[in-house]
Amino acid sequence: MAKRSRTKGVQWEQEVARTLRDAFPGLADGIRRTAPLQAADGEAAPDVSFPGLWLECKCGARPRPGAALEQAIQAAPVGAIPVAVVRIDQKRPGEESLRFACLPLAAFVRLLAASTYVPADGAFYEEEDTE
Repeated sequence: MAKRSRTKGVQWEQEVARTLRDAFPGLADGIRRTAPLQAADGEAAPDVSFPGLWLECKCGARPRPGAALEQAIQAAPVGAIPVAVVRIDQKRPGEESLRFACLPLAAFVRLLAASTYVPADGAFYEEEDTE
């Protein structure tokens, strides 16, 4: 893998960790990029740590979300929800990169069932400001 690709992957993992720390400040101490730990001790570790999840981060012009999710499923310990966090890079200058997460349907249903957030208008998602 070329140095530029590795650097881009590290930056994506750092962005994912930062986004999660901002969204969950109470868990911030446990959310970090764990790839350096993988190299140090040879133990399997998610790309980004988050309690109860196994996060595999992939980015590029044509990442393979299914393969990333399969990697997370194979590596996740029992009880952890495997998640692929993917960024498809922009195709043209000025275009926004597509960012999304994939997880097994059963895990998605469990998360929805456990959620205490039920919007009155039925809208779970609002577009973020991209400025």
